[in-house]
Amino acid sequence: MLDKKTYIVVTYLHMKIVQEILTLITKSVYAVDYTIDKSSLGFTPPGMSEVITFVIRAFFVIGGLMALLYLLLGALAWITSGGDKDRVTKAREKIQAAVIGLILIFVVLGLVVLLENVLSIGLGISKPIQFPQLIHQSNGGSFQYPH
Repeated sequence: MLDKKTYIVVTYLHMKIVQEILTLITKSVYAVDYTIDKSSLGFTPPGMSEVITFVIRAFFVIGGLMALLYLLLGALAWITSGGDKDRVTKAREKIQAAVIGLILIFVVLGLVVLLENVLSIGLGISKPIQFPQLIHQSNGGSFQYPH
């Protein structure tokens, strides 16, 4: 057990350490204002909606490619099974899983496209995602609230 004097010193040191950590965390950080001339880039940087739309479409493409690869692996396993019933059964299950995965991908794509067209919204499949905005910039450069 610590004596009272040592306990007070240790507690004081702990409090000082916590105080220094909080001081470091709460110090103001000033960012430099960089403006990039977009015409010198040679391309227009994509906005957040374009990036998210690309990511959503990429997930569907990757999912479809993985299902096709799994289908091919199942077919290869069937071919190389040599008539062994267990290996043929496992290969058939792989093929069935891949076909079900492809069907699910196409059903989900169809439903999302249908929702996008019926509700006139962009969910990232056939139309880009559109984030709601509180303030729109007009052609003259001034800002106005949506009606």
